[in-house]
Amino acid sequence: MKRLLACALLLPLAASAASAQTLARPGWAGSGLNADPWWKQAVFYQIGPAGTAKDHLSRQSASTSADGAPANEANADARSAVDFKAIAAQLDTLKAVGVDALLLPMPVQQAPPVSVDPPQTHGPLKTIAPLAPGPLLDSFDELVNQASRQSIRVVLDITASSLTPDLPATARFWLNRGVAGFHLTTPPETAPEETQAIVQALRKVTNSGVGQRILIGNFDANLVGTPFDTIGAGQPDSSPAPGSRFTARAPRTRSTTPPDRPQLQIDSRLSHLELPEAANLRSMLLQTMEQSNILVDINPPPAPAGAPVQYSQLAKVMAAVLLTTHPAALLDADDQIGLHVGGDHPDSLTNWYRQLSALHHANTALRYGTSTLLNFDEQNALVWVNRPPANAVQSNPIVVACNLSGLPVQLALGAAIRTLDMRGSFLRTILRSDDSFGPQNIDAVILPPYGVYIGELRR
Repeated sequence: MKRLLACALLLPLAASAASAQTLARPGWAGSGLNADPWWKQAVFYQIGPAGTAKDHLSRQSASTSADGAPANEANADARSAVDFKAIAAQLDTLKAVGVDALLLPMPVQQAPPVSVDPPQTHGPLKTIAPLAPGPLLDSFDELVNQASRQSIRVVLDITASSLTPDLPATARFWLNRGVAGFHLTTPPETAPEETQAIVQALRKVTNSGVGQRILIGNFDANLVGTPFDTIGAGQPDSSPAPGSRFTARAPRTRSTTPPDRPQLQIDSRLSHLELPEAANLRSMLLQTMEQSNILVDINPPPAPAGAPVQYSQLAKVMAAVLLTTHPAALLDADDQIGLHVGGDHPDSLTNWYRQLSALHHANTALRYGTSTLLNFDEQNALVWVNRPPANAVQSNPIVVACNLSGLPVQLALGAAIRTLDMRGSFLRTILRSDDSFGPQNIDAVILPPYGVYIGELRR
């Protein structure tokens, strides 16, 4: 009896340890609630090295390095690296925002300067070789373990210009330490053939690991339709048919990614738009929505001279685009999210991301449905409808409307929605960026300047 009682008491502890180790080591196959890989609907949070635009959680004080030692010439490498302890301290906040995976720079050691003639002007070279045991590696391991307990995975950046013999070994080293995969970056001058060889080698390594490991690439529009097309589909036609109010996209499901391609692609084209014009944004957004394996990287453009005060709310529009148009989402650790500033305030951008992420994870239409962009370019409004899967029970379509102008707008959505063979007379408010409340008539949806409205279609 005592032995049975002891076993019963140990079971919860064993289950907890197994859960953490499953996340840290094999990459955690998923919750079992659906057959999709974990990364299909994941929210990724990208943190860059200290000194870059994406380093909010990795900034270190001027007096200490990543391992807590005094900052001096000997540990200049540590000062330029990510502070894994600082990130670990923010895991509770990241979990509250709905982050599923961290996208981090790979821990590297700086090689000593090499005496050459003429002298080098670009500084010491860095290597992606596995780290030797030490404080930096220890802090990384601890971050992976703590993130595992929060059900957050860790994905590392890896940069390569050619397929070298040590690249697969380096990848295996980090996979064995618990990372869930890699984000591959190749220099612009890398030939497509060489990039494809690197992708194939890394996919072979990630596929050999236990669990579901991932390789993320960077989308290159110049390769679309070529033998080196990393997406595997032609460029869609983003122009609506004459008189049409909408352009549709495919459902958010797709067969297994071919072994010579990354499972996800980061597309940064939307970040290059100079002004928030609905027509330009809709056209480019449609090109990304036609693909099921795109991570959109987008940040609000800087406010032009004379822009209204409400222009700062454009960040909430971009957040809605990120978290309600694609199955997976990419968030940046920059000033647009500001997790460390006013995150608990109801009107803060952090709280807005938290609410959107909760919708992204919980709403069937947003997570597994089919999106359709509506054409309201004349009013400079971006509108889309998310239809739930056919087998979804008690799930209604979700309408997202964004005002990209500095003036209030009123949208008549009824005709466009009926064209999609959907029926409803009003929208039950789920989330909105202003202080208004209550349902909205589908033919009189009112949006404030740079406002966002998300509602459920009801009859």
